Amino acid sequence: MTFSNVHFILYRPQLSENIGACARALKNFNFKNLKIVLPRVSVPNEKIIATSVGAKDIVKNCKVYSKLEDAIK
Repeated sequence: MTFSNVHFILYRPQLSENIGACARALKNFNFKNLKIVLPRVSVPNEKIIATSVGAKDIVKNCKVYSKLEDAIK
């Protein structure tokens, strides 16, 4: 089963560890698309990569937006 048309949006995440954990959860369930709106940390960074545990590809390919409206288009 493919989930290529499913996108997950994180809105204003505060901690790098939470972004990494979300990426790991997406990878565990075979999802690939992560969008981040107004993160309070730089994306990607070392803590995100470390907590993503094997989901580095999702972190590296995530899209960062400054407005929620752009992320949901």
